[in-house]
Amino acid sequence: MNKQINWLQFLIGWRFLPERLQGWLFGTATRAVECVSALGLIGFALVFAFDDDLLHEYPIYAKFKELPEWVIVSSLLLIGLLQLWAMAYRSRRSNILSGYMLLLASGAWFMIFIAFSASYPPANTGMVLPLVLSFVCGLAGKNLIDFTRRKIRVNNELKNRKGA
Repeated sequence: MNKQINWLQFLIGWRFLPERLQGWLFGTATRAVECVSALGLIGFALVFAFDDDLLHEYPIYAKFKELPEWVIVSSLLLIGLLQLWAMAYRSRRSNILSGYMLLLASGAWFMIFIAFSASYPPANTGMVLPLVLSFVCGLAGKNLIDFTRRKIRVNNELKNRKGA
């Protein structure tokens, strides 16, 4: 059973890719995901901040009435701004922070998906994009953390070998 779990982690973590491609994937590509996610969350927050009453008239936004407007706006805005802030730095520590911000954003996108799905039927586009963003943010965040921790571990091992 352990062998299957390790194999699955190998696949999900994209470890089968060459090291250089992994570096690009968890560097540039992940920053693009962070940017899209952050701007999307900030966009949702601004829409709810300025047109909250009108949005609730549409059936697909009905479940968003369950929470006070300030909770929705402040949560989405805070997560989006924190993502942009963490994205501005390029260090191992900021990469791990960015990974955790992506995991937090994944949860926010999933909650948006649930709110849109609660209005089913009819099917709507709000049921698709947040779910995709939730999956991509979660996968990118987990893998960014794992990739960065692995790089830290390898660098520490190299330092220990040189010092010994």
